[in-house]
Amino acid sequence: MTKGQKFNKDVAKIVESFNPKPSTRLYTWEINTSLGKLDITVHDPEPRQKLFSVFMRFDNPAAAKAATDCNPFTGKWNIHLTDPESALEELKTRLNKYKDSPMDEKDLLKNITEAFESLSGDEIAEIHNNICKTKVEYQGDSQWKAIL
Repeated sequence: MTKGQKFNKDVAKIVESFNPKPSTRLYTWEINTSLGKLDITVHDPEPRQKLFSVFMRFDNPAAAKAATDCNPFTGKWNIHLTDPESALEELKTRLNKYKDSPMDEKDLLKNITEAFESLSGDEIAEIHNNICKTKVEYQGDSQWKAIL
């Protein structure tokens, strides 16, 4: 077994302890976290490659951005390290920190408010348009226009 294969097997063991479901996207697993759904996968590294990676992506980047350093637009929260043991420890730390535990309403509202305060009008419009039937366009100066 190569180092990469062993790493992938160890990642699977860690993820399996969080009761994953098969991902509906291009990932292997989907787990529920306190920040929403998180998709996770690994790929077999090239034999010459010295990087051990875990690819992760939050389903709702705006909510996850308030608590993590994930990409605020895509929700990607990948781990890329040269030491496999360090990458595994980082994965455990991240998943344990955001285990699926219900957030009280006050904390949830605070996280959402903080996330939206850091977004531009166009970003808020994009989020709105992705989840609502009505569409809006940001006009600037906190002005919005409904698109019919």
